[in-house]
Amino acid sequence: MNQFIFLFKRKEFDDAFSYLTEHITILRKQYSRDVFEFKSWLENIIFNSIVLLGNMKYEITNLEESKYQYFARINEANDAEEAIAIFHEFLEKVKSIVHLDRDEQSPNMRMLLNYIDSHYAEHLTLKILADHFHFNPSYLSNYFSTHHEEGFSEYLSKVRIKKSMEILETSKVSIAMVSEMVGYSDPSYFCKVFKKSTGLSPSQYRRNSTARNRGSNDEKNSPYHSR
Repeated sequence: MNQFIFLFKRKEFDDAFSYLTEHITILRKQYSRDVFEFKSWLENIIFNSIVLLGNMKYEITNLEESKYQYFARINEANDAEEAIAIFHEFLEKVKSIVHLDRDEQSPNMRMLLNYIDSHYAEHLTLKILADHFHFNPSYLSNYFSTHHEEGFSEYLSKVRIKKSMEILETSKVSIAMVSEMVGYSDPSYFCKVFKKSTGLSPSQYRRNSTARNRGSNDEKNSPYHSR
């Protein structure tokens, strides 16, 4: 149970389900006659799975409404095999919830991502984003991390750093101005975030970019450059 919960909380769902299936196979052999304890264990997994999904902000209304039906059916099962079959019905519903096709969520996520892409240069926080779209900030935070490969702060930072790299490559404006242009009011903090993301300071990145461009232009202007 502890291992299953650990994997589930980390959203390593495939590993969690594989581990669970393997463990059920092992336990099944231990309860060939009296299956009462085995049935109770299956019901415990159902209960904990629904609680975990709820805590992770997944939509569990249907599961909540049907969990007592699963409990009753498992209790009434004639043997372990029948109980396992019923449990797998439940497990398939869990898989359908956590393995939702990302495209089904794309309209909402695209709306959020497009807003960030358009307003990254402004003072933008999770609360501001939530207020704009009339969401609860806590709900939005969980929704963002659940339906996107990274959280709000990580995505916003990635967008800002990418834009700052473009500015550094194509202009000579000061680092402080670049910082302001991509939404960082504190240039020193911008430099810290930039270096953490790229491994270089903004000044180093600009020098390297300038050197690369100069080398490329020299090669193009060389009389030996193939045409």
